Amino acid sequence: MLEKLKNLTALGIANIATTVIAGLFWIYIASIIEVDEYGEIGYTLSIATLIAGISLLGAKSSLTVFAARKESIVRPLSLFIISVGILISMITYMILIDFGVSIYVIGFIIFSITNAELLGRKLYITYSKYLIIQRTLMVVLSLLLYYFFGYQFIILGIAISFLPFSIKFYNLIKNNKVGLSKLKDKKQIILSNYVLEISGLLPGTLDRIIIGPTFGFIILGNYFLGLQVFMVLTIIPSAVYQYILPQDASKTSTAKIKKVIIIISIIFAILGFFLSPILIPAVLPKYSDAIEVIQIMSFVVIPTTINLIYASKFIAELKSKIVIVGSIIFISVQIAGLLSLIEYFGVNGLALSLLIADSVVVIYYTIVHKYYRI
Repeated sequence: MLEKLKNLTALGIANIATTVIAGLFWIYIASIIEVDEYGEIGYTLSIATLIAGISLLGAKSSLTVFAARKESIVRPLSLFIISVGILISMITYMILIDFGVSIYVIGFIIFSITNAELLGRKLYITYSKYLIIQRTLMVVLSLLLYYFFGYQFIILGIAISFLPFSIKFYNLIKNNKVGLSKLKDKKQIILSNYVLEISGLLPGTLDRIIIGPTFGFIILGNYFLGLQVFMVLTIIPSAVYQYILPQDASKTSTAKIKKVIIIISIIFAILGFFLSPILIPAVLPKYSDAIEVIQIMSFVVIPTTINLIYASKFIAELKSKIVIVGSIIFISVQIAGLLSLIEYFGVNGLALSLLIADSVVVIYYTIVHKYYRI
């Protein structure tokens, strides 16, 4: 029990520290650039994240589970993914002519694979250190590039912050004695996790990719700020998800932790709702349109937490198709919502679509959970 508490504390501290660092960073960026420029950064970052996620081939979930089960496939899978990632990065540059996005793809893959393997081996303290180091580098490098070259280079700073972990990644793939043919034995699981991760990635990127060109970068800028606050409010649920996934995969009970995290999410939702009208005008007066967005998104924390708990259980039981369907439901409801609600509620409609989509998925997961009795 003491070891569990130590590991969970390490994850919690790391996630709180990194989210606070990232949150302050994005709030500071919002204060020194225009709202439309802020929206443009959110748009570009979403494209980079989506391309990187596609290149990962489901590595985060697959490697976490395989490492937890001490499977020999970890190294060949990592080697294969980085090879694919380099190829996609080159194609991305030829299409977008954006060096920052291309470097981001490779760096994101390296960092994600390294951390997924650490989580699977339950090296939570090392994982936590890596998170804090990367976030610190992100802030320093991005601000340096911004002050020397402009806001367009912020993405490049984030991309470079991933690269120091190449050393750890190299140690992971070197001396690979297991051939790529080993991947064939696990191709069904890898494919399922790939579809799972893509379906999970789309809800966090597709909305911004649609909103920017369709409704303008000023609206996206306010929405993007709301998302940053939302990320801060989901600090602890995200940390707990990273902890309970390998625990669920190894059949270790996490029932008490899950109950506590739901209570915490409710408290955070209430705090976000009441504090945003006080803090935003004082800190970011240019973003007054984002106040109600943040209030709505504060309550999205509750269904998001419940969905993370369900997703961990389903993935650990190798029933990822359930989560894939949940993601499809989410995307369908969210896209339909943002295209229709923005006409009546403006930027607030974007936040409402997120709340409705997450709530519908909670209902779906609850029904499925009772049906399968997982």
